Amino acid sequence: RVKEGHIPGARHLYWEELMVSEDDPRFLERDQLVERFEQAGVDPGDTMISYCFIGMRASVNYFVSRLLGNPTVFYDGSWNDWSLLDLPAQTGPDPGLP
Repeated sequence: RVKEGHIPGARHLYWEELMVSEDDPRFLERDQLVERFEQAGVDPGDTMISYCFIGMRASVNYFVSRLLGNPTVFYDGSWNDWSLLDLPAQTGPDPGLP
């Protein structure tokens, strides 16, 4: 059974926050993308590990992070895999959210 929570230490960056708007699905300008990643706790040069529930939405963050030149890893099993392996889970508010 899938647990609730997230990988300990993970920070949240929703993929749609990287787009101009819902009506304009282009990526933001480079400096804005860098700012979004920094707000989520990813500084330039940091290795970013992208995951979501099954790996689909995380692919956008993975792509953009690589585009920005960050070392980036894609956890394709994502939360579903992590949780079913009964690895540690963190619950409560995401420290990266305002």
